[in-house]
Amino acid sequence: MIPKQIEDFKANYFARYGTTPSDNDAKWSILSSELLKHSKGSNWGLYRNTSLSMASVLEQEGGLRESLHTYLEVCYIDLNGPNNVGGFIGDPGLLSEYPPFSSREAFLAPLVVTKVNELATRLQLNDAELQSLFHESAIRVFHDLKLPISPDSAWTQLQQNMETPDQGVQRGAGSVSAPDA
Repeated sequence: MIPKQIEDFKANYFARYGTTPSDNDAKWSILSSELLKHSKGSNWGLYRNTSLSMASVLEQEGGLRESLHTYLEVCYIDLNGPNNVGGFIGDPGLLSEYPPFSSREAFLAPLVVTKVNELATRLQLNDAELQSLFHESAIRVFHDLKLPISPDSAWTQLQQNMETPDQGVQRGAGSVSAPDA
């Protein structure tokens, strides 16, 4: 996020309400607007990136459980292969060739998996508790966005990759796994 965006938001907020929000409150408001814009525009890769930024803000604010919840949502979206298809809306041919979500584009970012591991450890969550939190995140997104990969299948893939997040993961081929050495 550009510092000028934050300063402009804070100046406009002050002009309107006579008080200045914190940097994180300004970031959150900007990110919330972006998230809605990306959702309405069917730009799911950008939606995912914005969600990732929101998880970081939550973590900075000390909302560790909420941050973990959001990182888990990002993992679930990643495992469904998000695409930016806003320019294809209204063109069924292009949408069938480049769908909003595609298992061929599935991936897990090592940094996000590492964050999930770190926060789960800090919160002292066991595997069952982490799985429950993942399902809370995933089931809503699964139904809202009509994603191709079920929460159960995604959890299995995430759990396998959580054991070695620093190795990275491969994109595509309908599944996510650590690359060959």
